[in-house]
Amino acid sequence: MLSTPEQNLLWGVRIIYLIKAGLWNSVGEMPLLGAGTGLEDGFIVGQENDFNHLTNKYREVVKIKTTTVDKILQDYNIEKVDIFKIDIEGSEKEVLESSFNWIEKINAIIIELHERKKKACNNSLNKIAKGFENRCEDGEDVYLSKDNKIIKRKD
Repeated sequence: MLSTPEQNLLWGVRIIYLIKAGLWNSVGEMPLLGAGTGLEDGFIVGQENDFNHLTNKYREVVKIKTTTVDKILQDYNIEKVDIFKIDIEGSEKEVLESSFNWIEKINAIIIELHERKKKACNNSLNKIAKGFENRCEDGEDVYLSKDNKIIKRKD
């Protein structure tokens, strides 16, 4: 039986790569943590003591392989990314802080920030956002683009 990401690849989209690893600021291995309260709290990558400020205590579920944006772009020989969608449950801080080599290759970012899970996610995004002309926010979601493709919806 195929998992959902593998099933999605069967729909005829040819430029999607299934990478079984967590996005992080280094290549290696990290604990995947869960709160044990079901899927509503999701899973996060990091050390248990990184999340002591949260009401639900996260505990290690399993160790996972980690990779970086740099490594993915290099492994798949990707020179430009039209849209980079990031929803990585608090790991955006580490990923954005390691963006020096790859951020210029990105035309637009759609990111869900998890400041409540890990402090300084917003600060990390604000530091790299200077290279983007357009910004739109909707709750935890932030849209950045280098061209005029972000359109603010009318309510």
